[in-house]
Amino acid sequence: MGLPEDLLEQAKDLAGFEAKKPKQASLRRAVSASYYALFHLLVRACAQVLAPGGSQLLRGRLSRVLDHTEMADACKRFSVWDTNQPPSLYQAFFPQGPSTNLRKVSSSFIELQQQRHVADYDLTRSFLRSQVLEVIDRAEESFELFNSLQNDCEERKVFLLALVFHRRLSKGSRYQG
Repeated sequence: MGLPEDLLEQAKDLAGFEAKKPKQASLRRAVSASYYALFHLLVRACAQVLAPGGSQLLRGRLSRVLDHTEMADACKRFSVWDTNQPPSLYQAFFPQGPSTNLRKVSSSFIELQQQRHVADYDLTRSFLRSQVLEVIDRAEESFELFNSLQNDCEERKVFLLALVFHRRLSKGSRYQG
């Protein structure tokens, strides 16, 4: 197992840590760990695409260039895909639109990031264990959906490159006819 899988397990452990009355700190950390589990799953996949067979040092350095906001912006493009009006930026790669699995992973990334922000920064909000377990289930489902995409499939590669280069790709699309 790697860091993403460990974070997902940690989220489950934290959500069930206090049997009777869970502490908000445990529930909040479980929400945060769920987001970071998916984040690091995608980071690892990006590093594998950009540096296949590269050293651990190189892949580690590549993983540091990923930006949470840029990743969320790219995910928004994939999650709200409308086949009648697809985002022109990725339309050439997905004439029929991205797969349902990819759209679900994208929307989960956005939702989990929003939940992490609430858990980490909104102290007026309280979490119930049942809510946290739903967040964890969403992260776990996203793992399964993302892992169902074959490593060498074009859709997966375009998505991962979009996570890294979305801002630059968006900038370049203004100059295309």
